[in-house]
Amino acid sequence: MRVKCALVPKMGDYKNIVVEEVELADPGPYEVRLKVVTCTICHSDIHALTGEHLEYDGPGSAGHEIAGIVDAVGEKVTYVKPGDRVLCSEVRQGCGQCPECLNDRHWFCRNIEPMSFRVPSCHTRLNGERITQTCSGTNGFSTYCNAYENMLVKLDDDIPYEIGSALACGFMSGFGAVLNRCKIKPGESF
Repeated sequence: MRVKCALVPKMGDYKNIVVEEVELADPGPYEVRLKVVTCTICHSDIHALTGEHLEYDGPGSAGHEIAGIVDAVGEKVTYVKPGDRVLCSEVRQGCGQCPECLNDRHWFCRNIEPMSFRVPSCHTRLNGERITQTCSGTNGFSTYCNAYENMLVKLDDDIPYEIGSALACGFMSGFGAVLNRCKIKPGESF
């Protein structure tokens, strides 16, 4: 499927971002194709595109704060269906069964693939050159992208997409700091 994708032609060239028509692979097992409605820009995206999160070859793309609509699902997808409103987060849900998940450390789940940085993305330039996925498990700086189902959270109809994409990373970072550093418990306020 041909889609539009914002990319840097080479590592570090983030001031010369181009928008190109590219080929999007079909979603694989446990993956969904998302129609990207909004994707906010995280500072991590800029660090990744400049190579600060390690160097990469060729063109790169980013975008991990996504809110959109499930367009298609790959095999073994059970949580969402086409038409569902979702936010896509780089923080994946764990399996809920392994020792790490059972000890509230789902980000170290032993039964799902870890987050992918600096790997070939689901997008390929029309000249056959594979775009590098520089930050997180997908490239949201595109009109459509693929993401693992366990990166998705269903978005209620009354939550605007713009809020959903901010919830996907920026809000979670602050909320995590409050929970993990301030040790706030349910019902407490400061």
